[in-house]
Amino acid sequence: RRPIVDPPPGWVRDDGAGAHFKFNAFAKKGEDFVAAGAVLYANAIYRKNAAPTLADQIAADKERILKSSPRSKISEAPSTENADGKRLATFMFIPEKDDEGWETVAYDEEGDYYLRFVPSAQTRQAHDEALPAFNAFVRGYSKAPRKP
Repeated sequence: RRPIVDPPPGWVRDDGAGAHFKFNAFAKKGEDFVAAGAVLYANAIYRKNAAPTLADQIAADKERILKSSPRSKISEAPSTENADGKRLATFMFIPEKDDEGWETVAYDEEGDYYLRFVPSAQTRQAHDEALPAFNAFVRGYSKAPRKP
């Protein structure tokens, strides 16, 4: 399952990458998702196959990152707000070296799913440049049914 979310201005959905990675994938207009300096994605994790609470899921994500990259750092980032006005717990995953991949993750939950909204970038600069689009991306998400 993938959260239903639209691309922020200047970004486009990459259905091929989304099908391959099994999440909603977005890149800046004119860029390829796999080769882009920064991308956005959103995915859903089925609760029955995950941690019992969202806080536990966040802790599991942190543990997984630190296990694969022990010198990485994780810091709480300013919360992001979705279209429903909910403030989402948000964390920055900081690699040991500037060019090892940067991510910020905003966490939400809906029904039987935990949701992750992520800007992922190859460098700190690309990550930071993608943050306004990330905030717009999260602000575009609502649990309320979409109107045709």
